Amino acid sequence: MEPRMVADGNAARRDADHNATLHTVYRAFGDVRPTDAVLMLIASGQAASS
Repeated sequence: MEPRMVADGNAARRDADHNATLHTVYRAFGDVRPTDAVLMLIASGQAASS
């Protein structure tokens, strides 16, 4: 199972910190997508199969 981080569901004090975190998660751990894309994956059943 690959972790997914909801990009617009997280925050940091500075935009640069937020973007650095998203980049690190994407490169090291898994997928980073906006809420709409994650909801579409869940609705289509792909979230559980990936």
